[in-house]
Amino acid sequence: LTTSENVYTAGNIVNISRDTAGSVFAAGNLVSVTANIGKDLFAGASNVNISSKISGDVKAAGGTINISGDINGEAMLAGGQILIAQSSVIDGDFLSAGGGIDIAGIINGNSQIGGGEVTISGTLNKDAEIKAKNLTIEITAVINGNINYQGEKEAVIKDGAKVNGKITFTKVEVKGARKAVGLGAIIGIFWLIKLLAMVIASLVLFFVFKKNMPKIAAETVNSFWKKLLNGFIILVVVPIAIIVSFITIIGIPLGLFGIAFYGLFFVVAL
Repeated sequence: LTTSENVYTAGNIVNISRDTAGSVFAAGNLVSVTANIGKDLFAGASNVNISSKISGDVKAAGGTINISGDINGEAMLAGGQILIAQSSVIDGDFLSAGGGIDIAGIINGNSQIGGGEVTISGTLNKDAEIKAKNLTIEITAVINGNINYQGEKEAVIKDGAKVNGKITFTKVEVKGARKAVGLGAIIGIFWLIKLLAMVIASLVLFFVFKKNMPKIAAETVNSFWKKLLNGFIILVVVPIAIIVSFITIIGIPLGLFGIAFYGLFFVVAL
């Protein structure tokens, strides 16, 4: 069975086993994707496993991320351990941050990688920017692009590795490398919180305001420019009002309320 609708799901164990022509938003302790997805995949979990074909982009954050399927778009990943299996092909750009990153598959796009231990045993067909504590290029690796590597010490290149491009090394202090990894972790955590907020907001809107949602959608289409103007006013005016409210002590509670309202408005709008 297949579905043409977008899928929004959250739970302890989430298994996406039905093909969908739309996008999938999934959050939980374990997220497993074994079905083909026609558009994008957004996943946040302690463990994320993707073993199917994703026609769009993949944006995932988690403790462990295992990808053994194909991704036609770009992959943006943040996690403790990230594994791109030998059977995986990523056609778009590859952006990742994590404690350990192991690339055994094929990356056809450009790569931006920040990690502690980075191992490449697969194929990089384009250029790569790598910031890591250690970089190891295994004997099975094929590097067709250039690598700009920043780390504590030079990359370990095993005998037999095919390096057709140029590897440029820039030595950095330990502190700088840790900052790079820490920044990637912060971005991943922020993205995960944002994803969970969007999933929760979607579920609340669906179950609490299910009857009103078609009406709201119809009004938005029929009065598009008016709704767009109202949204733009809120987007610009509310932050200004929040800043002004913090000038006085009395206005601080209103400012805090405004921040909460603005965050909720932003999540619901997404």
